[in-house]
Amino acid sequence: MAMAFKSRKRAVFSSVPEDMPFLSLRVYDLDEKWLNVNEIFSEVLPVGGIFHTALEVYGLEWSYGRDGVEAYQPEGNPHFPYRESIKLGFTPYSVDKVHSIITEEMSPQWIGSEYDVLRHNCCDFVRVLSHRLGGDDVPSWVDRFAGLGKLVSGPAEFFGKDLSEILEGDVYDDEGH
Repeated sequence: MAMAFKSRKRAVFSSVPEDMPFLSLRVYDLDEKWLNVNEIFSEVLPVGGIFHTALEVYGLEWSYGRDGVEAYQPEGNPHFPYRESIKLGFTPYSVDKVHSIITEEMSPQWIGSEYDVLRHNCCDFVRVLSHRLGGDDVPSWVDRFAGLGKLVSGPAEFFGKDLSEILEGDVYDDEGH
C-alpha cells in the first residue's frame, strides 16, 4: 500500500531540534468567506465553527486531507488562513519515534482517497495523533459542526443527498484544498 506521506519532508523533520516536544493544535479557517462565518459561530454564538486543523510537534505541523498526511512549517499551510494555536500538552517521544508513529503507523491508515469532510477528516486525524503522542484532546468547539453534520447526514441520505459531498463542494477548490 502506498503511503500518503511525502518522503521529501523527512529531511526537514530530522533537522528539528530535540528540545521542542510540545504539541500545539493549529486551527485554520477554511477560506476568507468562512472567516466571518466562523467569527459569528465562535465568538457571538460560542458553538464553534468549520475549521481545518493540524498538530505541531517538533517544529512541523501535521495534517490530513485529500492528499493524505502532510507536513508544513507551523502556521504555514498555504491552503487555509491561520486562526489560532492551542497547546495540547507534551509528548514523551523522541523526534525519531514521533516520525515513526506518523509515517509508519498513522499515514497508512489515513489515505487521502478515504478523506470525508464529516466522517474521516483533519480534526479526527489530529485527535488520534494527539492521543497517540500523549497529548490532550482537541477542544469540542473545533469540530462541533462536523459532529452536527454527522447527525443530519443520515436524514439527508434518506432523501438521496450525501451531505459530505454537498459540504465538500463548498469547502474545497478544484485541487481538493
